Amino acid sequence: MDSLLCGWASEGVGEAVGRPVDPCWDDEGNDVDAGPQRVEPDEAPTVVVEESDVAALAEEMRKLSEDAIAMKEQMRLLELERLEAHLEAERAARAVSGALCVFCKSGKDRTGMAVTLAAAMFVGEAATAPDDDEALMLDRANALREHGVRVRICEKNTGRKKYAFNVIQREFLPYPYRPPTATIEDLLSSTIHRDTS
Repeated sequence: MDSLLCGWASEGVGEAVGRPVDPCWDDEGNDVDAGPQRVEPDEAPTVVVEESDVAALAEEMRKLSEDAIAMKEQMRLLELERLEAHLEAERAARAVSGALCVFCKSGKDRTGMAVTLAAAMFVGEAATAPDDDEALMLDRANALREHGVRVRICEKNTGRKKYAFNVIQREFLPYPYRPPTATIEDLLSSTIHRDTS
């Protein structure tokens, strides 16, 4: 049995993976090897890459990058179309004295974003210059979000004067519904307080 083990170890099993080879004994039980030895694996094969392959790979990566940018732009335009349709529906409802009902599960975060945007739009439409630009409307909405009653509702409900969005979640909101960064929670706090909001 000892000679079988010695033969197994000395015939290279384990050597191919660079493991130490155990000492071997001869048939009389004498230690043939004074200690374990390390056998290094064969060198890794050399890979030859042609310059044309590198150029083709670089070109393919450039095309993929352009496709990704074009797809992102198409998604942004689609989001703008949907958002514009939503905002036009709000304007049409107000024009015919219709009711506007906006709510989310808890009535404080997404609702706050929609209500402050609607209020900013209403103020812009009632202003002396009804053709206010979008940046001014968003400035009004963000001022309401940061200093208005909606953030106080969050404070009353959760004990924190912050909306229950973190930086990552904020990026997935359509841009007019994104709260100011001063009014959102950091990533750790939003994770900890997620189920209490």
